[in-house]
Amino acid sequence: MRRTAFLLPALAALLTTLPPAARAQDTFTPGPVKTTTSRCGAYTVQLRENGFGDPQDSVSLLLNGRAVLTLKDEMVGRDHCGDLTGDGVPEVILTQFSGGAHCCTTVSVYSLTTPPRRILHTDTQHSGGVSVVQLDGRGPKELVTGDWRFAYAYDLSFADSPALPLVYSYRNGQYVNTTREYPQYLLGQMTPPEDPELASGTHLFNYAVQVLAGRTAQAEAYVRTLTGPDRAWLDNYLPDIRQNLSSAGLDDWPRQTGVPLDGVRGAVGGAFTTPGKLDLLAAVREPGDAASLRLYRQQAGKVTASGPLLSFPSAAALDWPLGFTVPRADGRADFVLHDTRSGSVRYPTYRVTAAGLQERTNDPLAAAVKPLAELSSVARHRASLYRASVKTGEQRQVIGGRIQAAVTRAAPWLGTLSTPEAIRLSTLGNFTVNALEVTRENTGNALIAGTVDVGHVEPDQDSEYVLAERYTLAVFVEKRGGTWTVTRWQLTPRTGPGPLYRGE
Repeated sequence: MRRTAFLLPALAALLTTLPPAARAQDTFTPGPVKTTTSRCGAYTVQLRENGFGDPQDSVSLLLNGRAVLTLKDEMVGRDHCGDLTGDGVPEVILTQFSGGAHCCTTVSVYSLTTPPRRILHTDTQHSGGVSVVQLDGRGPKELVTGDWRFAYAYDLSFADSPALPLVYSYRNGQYVNTTREYPQYLLGQMTPPEDPELASGTHLFNYAVQVLAGRTAQAEAYVRTLTGPDRAWLDNYLPDIRQNLSSAGLDDWPRQTGVPLDGVRGAVGGAFTTPGKLDLLAAVREPGDAASLRLYRQQAGKVTASGPLLSFPSAAALDWPLGFTVPRADGRADFVLHDTRSGSVRYPTYRVTAAGLQERTNDPLAAAVKPLAELSSVARHRASLYRASVKTGEQRQVIGGRIQAAVTRAAPWLGTLSTPEAIRLSTLGNFTVNALEVTRENTGNALIAGTVDVGHVEPDQDSEYVLAERYTLAVFVEKRGGTWTVTRWQLTPRTGPGPLYRGE
């Protein structure tokens, strides 16, 4: 598989040539600090390095012998000096590496004005930095790195995990994510598998770049050309992959409006307000560790943020996933929130407008998620029994009461489950919804499909993390007497293991 080499050569060389002692911080004795300098515009770039020991390495910008800014980390680097934006002022690209397997690198790009102005600050994760390219043949240079949203996902090893292209362009004084604006570049990255053992990751890469290029129909057709284990595996995970890709290329929209790099707690993308035009819903930190849900839209070439659409008392209370993007028959997408603010689970369904959220009630999707919320609540409460913080009999009694109340609410839904053997309410400890899609919708009936993980606690369970199996979810709803009602639903074991589990 041909993939862009995002690990910087100097960093890659150092990581592969360090002696064993230099990789083990508990035995490494740092040597003398090595200081090197170079010029970039009116500034001197000073590197102070001693490997992975203390004190941390540092890179500073000096003006007239005085440091105007300093970055520190386990490793640092100056990766580029030159005019990126075309305004006659040079830029410098500085990198920080935190150490560890594959991760993590932070890139900062400064325009060397007086004082320096930061025009990009991003976590490139497993990539070693950014590459300077010219994709449109004119104007400011683009910066390309990797989007690692698929790292270790879907039963992939890291070696098989593809890094999607991620393109930054200079707009309105900042470098911003414009990946979806370069469809020809994205499609040009497609390649047939070169290594049979890495074919799964290559097929996932090829599917994803077609989606990002706006060729969704072609991406689905590509999957249909595949055969064997890779086809079964992609069919298994495609609903999850589509949901994952909903925010690709939009992830930095909150940052463009002033949200810090670590201020986003979850996001989903979709055509929420206008058919065919992507928006982003993101949960972002607010002062005092609170959080809010805001809508981000691109208007007249700039990203704008709505006021708070929903509020959360604590950012830590936000559970994964934030929710689901669900395209509807009218070309717009609805948002299903994974709401755990009450301690139980709810899946309120919203129509999103520029002015706010309108909760759907008498609606096929809103009806279909009701049994899912009740089963998720049973599993959530039962799993909480096994948290390390639950130590007293009184705590267990309180949780036991919550479990019983949740079981009482969930039990009637098993009467419409056509595969009751999949659920045992007495031991259900994991019911995780991964993706939802409306696959059929008309005036009288609808079919909502998705993927869920279902797991039951074992007699020797000692952790809140309950092992689960994947199932295909199908919920059939009909409009009866003017009200949308679940008539039956089913869970079917989902087949198609990833490369890590084939042959088991």
